[in-house]
Amino acid sequence: MTEMVLYYFPLSTTSQKVRLCQYHKGISLGERVIDLTKLEQLTPEYLALNPSGQVPTLVVADQPLYEASIINEFLNEQFPEKPLLPADAVLRARIRAFVKYVDRGPTVDIATPTYRAWVGPALAKLPHEALLPQLERTPDPVHRARWLRTLRDQISDADVEAAYQAVERFLAHMEALLESGPYLFGADYTLADVEATPIVVRLQHLLRSDLIAKHPRVSAWLSRVQALPNFGPVYAFLNQQS
Repeated sequence: MTEMVLYYFPLSTTSQKVRLCQYHKGISLGERVIDLTKLEQLTPEYLALNPSGQVPTLVVADQPLYEASIINEFLNEQFPEKPLLPADAVLRARIRAFVKYVDRGPTVDIATPTYRAWVGPALAKLPHEALLPQLERTPDPVHRARWLRTLRDQISDADVEAAYQAVERFLAHMEALLESGPYLFGADYTLADVEATPIVVRLQHLLRSDLIAKHPRVSAWLSRVQALPNFGPVYAFLNQQS
């Protein structure tokens, strides 16, 4: 197959979803880091690839693909070994519905405490006068508002608490799903597990493992996915930072 290049940021949960799929399948990709804290996603060069100014982007034969879940579907189709979707059509549809739910809900929710804890301090080291006009050009209005609120230190304790409450509801949903097997949709590791992993792991990194501990099946599931071969390469950057 034509060489593929993944543009990503290691700390990004959406980037982590694609890299978990990549390493699960043993796919060799070219890699380019886009440092969100340096606003590299807003450079003309990157916006030419991804007009939304978000990561990840997978470029295949000069054609850019956006959205982590869509990229993962593409990789799963192109590399059928170690499949991440089942043969059963109904179960595939249920997994896709779960992925869509995580994209729209928990992935957005976990960004609130992440931006306050990690992105805000990084932006504080940079001159605000130069940052403001750049951030105001962020194409997506939701992301633009989050970046501007982060820059202005406007993410409140109440905002963070509301986000954690939403993520707790997600954990409760996972707990119910895990009643039927070791993974979210039964006996096999699927795109649903790939999708959920970065959200739950982010809670650990934000020092909110207490939320996970309330859900014993989720705790056991997390230990299970952390022991898989694809986990270590994706999160190795944390060891490099410590």
